Amino acid sequence: MSLLSLACATTPREAEPIELETEMVRPASRLLAVPRRDLEDVLSKGPGRFFERVSVVPAFVGGRKFIGYTLEAFYDGVTLAPNGIQLGDVVTAINGLPISRPDEFMRLWETAGSSDQLTVEVLRGSERLSFSYAIVGDTAPQKSQE
Repeated sequence: MSLLSLACATTPREAEPIELETEMVRPASRLLAVPRRDLEDVLSKGPGRFFERVSVVPAFVGGRKFIGYTLEAFYDGVTLAPNGIQLGDVVTAINGLPISRPDEFMRLWETAGSSDQLTVEVLRGSERLSFSYAIVGDTAPQKSQE
């Protein structure tokens, strides 16, 4: 069981049948961005705080094949860019990393703060989409190693 499903304590749901061989499409949209200070704030509070603000459920095809996590709700003032990810999308990977196992999720969590971009791969119905969010703003000062 992954961190995402443990944190949300919701019942897994069968995803609509999809064709998994479709190509990734990046929709034509305005530039999507995440302020670095907001990302660092989320990362510093840990995965538990993140999952207090986002509700997800595991998504399966054929009742057995795990494909990702369906975004069900956002809380505490979380909003989405109008041309980006939507509620109901199934997140399959972030920055090219699958998120189906706790170690994969933690690797993503640990590397996200040093990234200049977050690329989120989703399934929306039968369509595979990829959304890139530039991480904008000043970088956090590096700690000196003494």
